[in-house]
Amino acid sequence: MKSFTSVATLAALLSAAAPAAVEAVAQTPQRPPAPSAGAAPRLVGSVRLGQPTVRVPVTLNDGRPVVTAYVNGQGPFRLGIETGSPAAVILYAEAATRVRMFVPDSAQAWRHRADSVTVGGLWLGDVEVAVLGPSPLPSQQDGQLGLAAYELLLMTLDYPSATVSFSRDTLPSTGKGILTLTPAGPLYSVPVTFGDVEMPLALDTQGNLAFSVRTDLLPRIPLVAPLVQTGIVQGPAFGILPRMEARASTNVRIGDYSFERPMVSELRAAPNLPFDGILGIRALQNFTIALDQRVRRLRLSRSTDLVPAPPPLRERGMGWRYSTGPLRVLAVIAGSPAEKAGIMADDVVLEINGKKTTGFAVSDWQSFAESADVITLLIERGGARRTVQVPSTIFIP
Repeated sequence: MKSFTSVATLAALLSAAAPAAVEAVAQTPQRPPAPSAGAAPRLVGSVRLGQPTVRVPVTLNDGRPVVTAYVNGQGPFRLGIETGSPAAVILYAEAATRVRMFVPDSAQAWRHRADSVTVGGLWLGDVEVAVLGPSPLPSQQDGQLGLAAYELLLMTLDYPSATVSFSRDTLPSTGKGILTLTPAGPLYSVPVTFGDVEMPLALDTQGNLAFSVRTDLLPRIPLVAPLVQTGIVQGPAFGILPRMEARASTNVRIGDYSFERPMVSELRAAPNLPFDGILGIRALQNFTIALDQRVRRLRLSRSTDLVPAPPPLRERGMGWRYSTGPLRVLAVIAGSPAEKAGIMADDVVLEINGKKTTGFAVSDWQSFAESADVITLLIERGGARRTVQVPSTIFIP
């Protein structure tokens, strides 16, 4: 139930140290020198495709698409396909040390140059790599592949077949599912209509919600009931916040497609953000999406025009700190089944239903979170271990 949004990554990148070219592979990690005067280099110097269309498999970790990549021939690294970041490549601290890049000691990014980044038959040369702090999902991602990595290509993310492809084809100006991409700061937005209210939402293939709308604009969205806390959101730019959601009382439309009374969440962000909210993977995973930044077009494809209403949202009321070790409780929702069971923040959960949680991914927990069954947790607190049972409850009908 813990969410990670690309707004946090974007904030870190925008507050980053100025671009500086550094040697990507050195004897020891290098701190970038002060930037020199003049125009900043392109984020990607050159692009090559091993064949007209390069298609590679993706792993969908709780809906987040991840590909295998190599940086300067070293790897493999797990990079998330990230349309919610203007960067070319982002590496988290653990991965950056493997290619001897300087790791910052704050939420800011340091920028390096890599000789090459490869994803299957896609080859990127002279690539800017933004190095951030520790991975928020260390068992799932080593970094991200952002918009600049495929700005000169057609990128097609096929959720049903779990593949991503890159080519030099161009999207047509008209046709089923074609939408215009509007620049929204360093990102792109598409028009989304809630009833009769249209809003530009930023395209985000790593944000694990469906439709997130800024707090100041949420009163314009017709909801079945007021927002309720369903989880925890954490990021380096804003710390820990409650995840607030509700079901829309009307259908939501994106171009030729409609969503039947989907879940809508609150995006706590500054009112001067250049978009009204985020279109995340809970909505996008229903499609094959083709993104063509050269002509600023997006194409959505699926077999039917209506995305059925999501089932009632069932949860247990606790958020996690994910790591390569056992799960640790980040926070507990007041009044939730987890709180009633006596679970507290910083409890270490060693096992769930007898399964060890070491290296648990979000998707590992999600199967337990959404189940109607009572689950049994082995908890460690202050050196003492005990077993607790936690039922689930419906947060949003």
